[in-house]
Amino acid sequence: MAQASGYPFAKDVRLITYNAGDGPFRLPFRHIVKNASAGEFGLSGLREDIATLNALAEHVGCVVYNNYSDRTLVLFGSNQERFSMLSGARFIEHNVVCFQDIFSPWYGGSSLLPDIRNLGELITGGAFGDRKVLFGQSSGGYAALAASKHVTNSVTLSINPQTFYDAHLKLKIRRQPGITMSLTDEQVIDLAKYLPGATRSTMRTIMFATGESQNPVASYYWMDQLHAGRIGHLDEVELLLVDDPKHTLVTGRVALFAECLKDLLSCDNDQQRRIVLDSLATRVSVAS
Repeated sequence: MAQASGYPFAKDVRLITYNAGDGPFRLPFRHIVKNASAGEFGLSGLREDIATLNALAEHVGCVVYNNYSDRTLVLFGSNQERFSMLSGARFIEHNVVCFQDIFSPWYGGSSLLPDIRNLGELITGGAFGDRKVLFGQSSGGYAALAASKHVTNSVTLSINPQTFYDAHLKLKIRRQPGITMSLTDEQVIDLAKYLPGATRSTMRTIMFATGESQNPVASYYWMDQLHAGRIGHLDEVELLLVDDPKHTLVTGRVALFAECLKDLLSCDNDQQRRIVLDSLATRVSVAS
């Protein structure tokens, strides 16, 4: 099997999408490995990678930047995001792993990736280093939370995630014309039942917005506060409310989140992590 190393990607894309990886990254699904850190390529280099990977999204579920570090940033793409979340790794000099499943937005399992429970077990193992930061927004934020259940000595930052199958509730709500109610898939795990008992050595923070009036609601309305509140009582998670009127908090502010992810990978304890996250929340609110 071919080795996907160096920059740019090899021309024979089909060959490298079947790469099983070297060293600790022997993954049981189609993925690409680059033996370098994502931060080496800078924003322009990552944008080229993202364009190449997005074109392969129906064939590749994961890309790994293997810098042989003991720390790893694990990114989860949301619905139709493909590999665009990689732009959040622009400052990372450690390992970076980015998952996406264009066929199953809530990671219920497809030809690209196993379901999120099995993917979480894989992430929990030593293949991805001892310390990790898990990150995603919307359905990617849900995946980060679900995958984090047994991950130790790490941190999960989930932006406006969905946390349960909500169609039975939302379809009962009367609403004015022009509001498009977005519904989760039946495959979504009820995290209020799934996360209790999760390891406490991983800090899980849900960042959610005060509103969604600028989504626009004519296209989608997720009721983010409903989903955050659904699991807010759990000891295994923390909630962080930011003053912003839209669902996709990361969009348009990737640089802010990229700096935060870099800092979180450098933190040694939860007190330091909360300082970093509170600073991010303030900057997101100011930028809204």
